[in-house]
Amino acid sequence: MLRRNIMKKNKNNNMLEFLKGGVIIIISVYLFLLLYVFFNQEKFIFMPSREVGNPPEFLSVENVYIETEDGEKLHAWWHQQKSDAKTVLFFHGNAGNLSGRINQMKVFAELGLNALIVDYRGYGNSSGKIKEESDVYRDAKAAFNHLTKKGIAEENIILWGRSLGGAVAIDLAQDKNIFALIVESSMYSGVEVAQHYYRYLPIKWMLKYRFESGKKIANIDVPKLIMHSPDDEVIPFQQGEKLFSQANEPKYFFSLRGGHNTAFYEIYEEYLLRIRHFLNNL
Repeated sequence: MLRRNIMKKNKNNNMLEFLKGGVIIIISVYLFLLLYVFFNQEKFIFMPSREVGNPPEFLSVENVYIETEDGEKLHAWWHQQKSDAKTVLFFHGNAGNLSGRINQMKVFAELGLNALIVDYRGYGNSSGKIKEESDVYRDAKAAFNHLTKKGIAEENIILWGRSLGGAVAIDLAQDKNIFALIVESSMYSGVEVAQHYYRYLPIKWMLKYRFESGKKIANIDVPKLIMHSPDDEVIPFQQGEKLFSQANEPKYFFSLRGGHNTAFYEIYEEYLLRIRHFLNNL
């Protein structure tokens, strides 16, 4: 009997040690994951490409280099329709570079708009690297100042951003008396979008790049067009709805159809019609 009790006790102790070991492994893996995500979050957010394709000849695009206040040089494409047309300053999403946005340049041309599309630092032929959220805002400010130095009046500029670029456009628009703000397939909060993907991580405390557009858009009084698709598989449709609800009048919402990167292709004619109607009625 004594021997049996000793064996049973040893078995229980072994089981307890096994469970303790399993818990330690799970905690260690979780902590490693936290540290990995924290120190590599730039890689999850910013996905630049250095290879830049040639602009299409029919658009008569001019290569431009813009210096930021902290000494970086940003590559941009400038397309001018006519001197008295409204001018778009466009901020693209987190991946690729400006040469992947040729179809967007066609949109501006069809709308009869002048356009400057700029690569953030570390993208395409732009120097440097994004190290903090304020870097992309510095880049946006430099591009805006480039336009005003060319003699383009602030009230003739349309700030337009897609996806992450929407957050950049919103931040820049806060203290500007621009013609209009257009935000496409973007976010109310970068923290909320990250939580959507990493539900088991304390994202609220980890994320350096917060992109809190919902708080900023309330500071903007110029006309706003917010577009988002219910089919968006990258940034949930509810993010666009929340952003719209927080915005001041005058504001307009256009529900796109299709995926995050394909929505404006799928309803191209309606897309052009809605944006033209928005701009022509301001």
